[in-house]
Amino acid sequence: MTPQDIIARLADFCVLAEEVQLADFGETAGGGPFIKLRLADAGQLQEFRGRDRATRTRQGQRYHILMIEISDDETLVNNKERTIAETAIIGGPISKNSDVLARDPEFFQFVRAHDQNLIDEGVAAGMKSEDICRSYIRSECKVRSRAELDHNEVAKLQFEKLKSDFVRWTHNN
Repeated sequence: MTPQDIIARLADFCVLAEEVQLADFGETAGGGPFIKLRLADAGQLQEFRGRDRATRTRQGQRYHILMIEISDDETLVNNKERTIAETAIIGGPISKNSDVLARDPEFFQFVRAHDQNLIDEGVAAGMKSEDICRSYIRSECKVRSRAELDHNEVAKLQFEKLKSDFVRWTHNN
C-alpha cells in the first residue's frame, strides 16, 4: 500500500496530506519534546489558522500524525530496516565531533582542496556542503556510518589524522 493509497482512504479525515521537511526538534523544560515542520507554501497554513497552540498552561489542538520518510531518490524509507541498522552502532562523542567538523565552512574548503571530484559530484547531485563533507569523512575513515568512528579503532585514528591534516592546512592557507 502506498502513502497515496492510505491518504485516499483517509481523505475525509486529513487536515494536511503534503510533503513537509523537518525544520527543528528538541525538548523544553516547560513544554516537553517538540518537532517543527516546514511546509511547501504559506497556503498550507490555512488549516491551522485559528487553532489553539500549546503553551505552558494550555493544551494545543491535538492531531494524529503519520510520517513516512522520503529518500533523496523519492522512494519511501523502510524505517524498520533503518532502525535495526542504526541501533547496531550508536554514535558517540567522536561521531558528534565529525558532524561539527562537517558543518565547518573552512572544512568544506579543505575538502575542495583535497577532492575536487567529490565536490563536483556532490554539487551535481544537489548535496549540501555539510553532506559532501560527511561523505568525505566516511570515505577517508573507510566507514559506512560516522557512528563507527566511536567503535572502530582504525577509523578513530584515521579521523584524528584527518583533523590534524585539516588544522595543518588551515594554518598554511
